[in-house]
Amino acid sequence: MRLQPPSGAAEQGAMTQRRMTADQRERVRMVRDFERHALTEACTLPLLWRNRIVVASAKLMGWEMTPSHFIGQDSTDVWLNQ
Repeated sequence: MRLQPPSGAAEQGAMTQRRMTADQRERVRMVRDFERHALTEACTLPLLWRNRIVVASAKLMGWEMTPSHFIGQDSTDVWLNQ
């Protein structure tokens, strides 16, 4: 999801042309042209990357590290070893 309006003249012109074109094939061609421009001439390419760092005490038992933030959140089998 893009939260900022396009900043470059090429982006603004391409967006305006895509809005005005009713032909689906022409719109697809315009999008592909813009993608090619963005990937070959752009200075930066934003990538989404998330690291999951979890610090836990050695006394914490029964908890397994999962590769996702959304699975494995059930703590019924977790206990503190004292």
